Amino acid sequence: MCKIQHTIRVQGRYIFRRRVHFRNVISKPIMVALRTADPKVARRRAALMAARFADVKLSVEMMLETNQALTGDEIEAIFRQELEAELSRNLHDAYENAPWSSSVGEAAQALAEAFRIARRPNRPRVLTDADRDQLKARGLASEIPQIEEYLAEYCHEISELEVKRRLCAIGRMSADGLIEPARSHMLRARADAWLLT
Repeated sequence: MCKIQHTIRVQGRYIFRRRVHFRNVISKPIMVALRTADPKVARRRAALMAARFADVKLSVEMMLETNQALTGDEIEAIFRQELEAELSRNLHDAYENAPWSSSVGEAAQALAEAFRIARRPNRPRVLTDADRDQLKARGLASEIPQIEEYLAEYCHEISELEVKRRLCAIGRMSADGLIEPARSHMLRARADAWLLT
C-alpha cells in the first residue's frame, strides 16, 4: 500500500498530520481524523486538508507580520513626518499676524511638557504629584496650571484614523498593535516641535 502524504494510520484509519512552526516559538503537530479507512477517500481528503492548512498558515503569518513592532527606520519616519508637520503649523501660527500669533512662543514650553507627559503608555490626562514635583524642580512651577489645561484638553487629539494614515504613509498596514506605539512617537515629535518652536 502506497504512503499518502501528510497522513498516518492509526488502527487502520487515516489521520491528517502536519507540524506547525511559527518564529521558532511554536512547533507542534496538528492531527485531524479523516474518518475513513479507504485510501482513495483518504488521499482526496488529505489533499484538501493540505491546501487548507497552507492557506490558514499563510493567513496567520501575514497577521503576525502586520503586528510586528515598528522598526527603527519606521519610527524615525513617523517621528520626522510629525515633527515637520507640527513645526510647520507652529511657525505658520506664529507668523500669520493673527491675534494669537504672539502667544505661540509663550505657550511653547507648557505644550512641550504636556505632550511629553501625554506620550506615556497610559496616556494620562492629569498631572500626578510626582509630575508636579519634577516640574517644580526644573523651574516650571508657574507653567503647571497651563500644562494641566493642555494635558486635559489639547494633547489627546491625535485620532486613530490620523495614526493609521501615518502608518500607511510609511508602508505599514494599520494594525491594532501598532496604533499606540505610533501615537506615542507622534506625541514625542510634537513635544520636540514645541521645544524647537
